[in-house]
Amino acid sequence: MYEQVNFDHYAIRSRLVDLKKKAGMSNYEFCKIYAPEKCDSKSNADNYISAVFTGRNHPNVPIYPDLVHLQNLVDSCVFPNLTLNYLVFGDDPAIVIKEKVDLNIEHWTIADFCILIGKIVDRYPEIKVMRSVLEEFSVTDNYGEEFTESQNNFVIKIQEFNDCAQSGFDLGLALSEFFEKYENMKQIQSDAIQNAMYERIIEAVNKDPRYSKQSLASCDKEDHFTYWEDGGLSFKGLELD
Repeated sequence: MYEQVNFDHYAIRSRLVDLKKKAGMSNYEFCKIYAPEKCDSKSNADNYISAVFTGRNHPNVPIYPDLVHLQNLVDSCVFPNLTLNYLVFGDDPAIVIKEKVDLNIEHWTIADFCILIGKIVDRYPEIKVMRSVLEEFSVTDNYGEEFTESQNNFVIKIQEFNDCAQSGFDLGLALSEFFEKYENMKQIQSDAIQNAMYERIIEAVNKDPRYSKQSLASCDKEDHFTYWEDGGLSFKGLELD
């Protein structure tokens, strides 16, 4: 690989700008992945990324995009198929940014789901996978006799609140809120109303930037669901129009 001073820094900056635009990110959101150590404040992050993109003088920005920061983008889960070779030289096939989750369960395999869960658990060690949890429940046979059965369940436990701060982190709270709405929807008797309600839930998730604009690389460091008011800690959930 060439020395950094021989890189085409203008082309690298252009690819970074294009990457941010395609992902629909703000400078601050991009900085949290590219240079998280510069995100001590939103204004500093905005100024830092602006300087990276333009190449203008800034006391905290190197004269060229730093390879360590470029590698941060590659290592994140936000830009599938992104390579350092593409960012530096631009000679890889165009990267793919997944803009929409395929919700058709027929297109998912067990392997897809296992790999997804594995990546999430690897990224978040606070998520606990329990291979066997015993549950007992009552059933009634065809003769009206009631008896107890037991079954083992595969369980994924996601921390919903941080014990020390009494505030949440976005991954657990987002999932908790989504599935509360989902479970309420499932209790509706009419299939047509169920489908309409589920569409509203999906629409709310897509409109809510806490879901649609936040990456898995940062949601364990943020809390956008709880806030303090006079009565104590309050929760702001999904808004269903």
